[in-house]
Amino acid sequence: MAGKRFSAYFDQTTKTSVLRLTDVCKDDQGYYTCIVDNPLNSDQSTATLQVIPEAKIDQRSYVETDAFKYLTPENRQRITSNKDYDRSGVE
Repeated sequence: MAGKRFSAYFDQTTKTSVLRLTDVCKDDQGYYTCIVDNPLNSDQSTATLQVIPEAKIDQRSYVETDAFKYLTPENRQRITSNKDYDRSGVE
């Protein structure tokens, strides 16, 4: 398994073989089989790699760029005193 994105090694602590893939992409998706063979025996194990694209936040605005162009100080309603709105139950 050649390449800078793939490496295989035996982890002495966990006593397991590890296949490490970095910077995976959709083309890396599929089945990977590890085959071990020696004079006494052979064995194999297959794993499936599913690549799920990273979720991206949509940075586009959903408000039209000119949505507020007609909002000016002259046509905004201003509250000039406490009596301009209903204060039911408050003295």
